[in-house]
Amino acid sequence: MAAKPSSRPILHAIAPRFAVGNAEQTLAFYERIGFACTHQEEGFMIVERDGVQLHLHPSNEPPTRYGAFWSK
Repeated sequence: MAAKPSSRPILHAIAPRFAVGNAEQTLAFYERIGFACTHQEEGFMIVERDGVQLHLHPSNEPPTRYGAFWSK
């Protein structure tokens, strides 16, 4: 039986990245619910609210069962 670690790393933030179909519509939606766009470049944007950060990138591909998340 393996010993349990005495302490676990603490997550201070998480930044999920989502594929979106229409970047302009998506940004308008998140702004309506209180998010602010803090970074935008071709093919990528970051919206934030209350310490929550979402990374969004436009994609013509329908979502699959897989996702990607970055923690820091």
